[in-house]
Amino acid sequence: MDKEYDNRYSVSTIIDINKICSYPMMQQHIVIYKTPSSWVDSILRWGLANKWFADIESFFECPNLGSAYVREWDAYHCKWASMAVMNPELVLMLSYEQMVADPHRALQDISHFVGRGPEATATAVGRLAKVPHSKARPLDGAAIRGGVDGRILDLVQSVGFKAPVSGRAGLS
Repeated sequence: MDKEYDNRYSVSTIIDINKICSYPMMQQHIVIYKTPSSWVDSILRWGLANKWFADIESFFECPNLGSAYVREWDAYHCKWASMAVMNPELVLMLSYEQMVADPHRALQDISHFVGRGPEATATAVGRLAKVPHSKARPLDGAAIRGGVDGRILDLVQSVGFKAPVSGRAGLS
């Protein structure tokens, strides 16, 4: 994993994050996350495009590289999930996949979280689209794609997750 993203900060609460970042004390945070399998697929594609690793085999076969990414996903999201439980008024976690499946519900959840009433979402329509820089890129064809999906599932299943892997956390 790239040392460029290391940091020395350790926090216990969302208030600590707000202090470190010079945010208002009661700053709200919305954490949109992908399920582990979707995220591993994305990080695999992004890592290949940015030459973080040489090829698909490097990701899966280098000593613990793929597992390290999955453990990192879990540690990061576990921390946010614990802060959402401690301060549900300050941290909302939403699954990207559920947002895509039901954007109206996601908008309702966000509106509720930020203190807006139902009128904020009464006329909301639309769908979520891909971010322009995140164009879908096939890896190396359908045959390899199928094999990669299976390897991603095996990798994800090898980790005992503590963080939520689907659904919504932080709403009461």
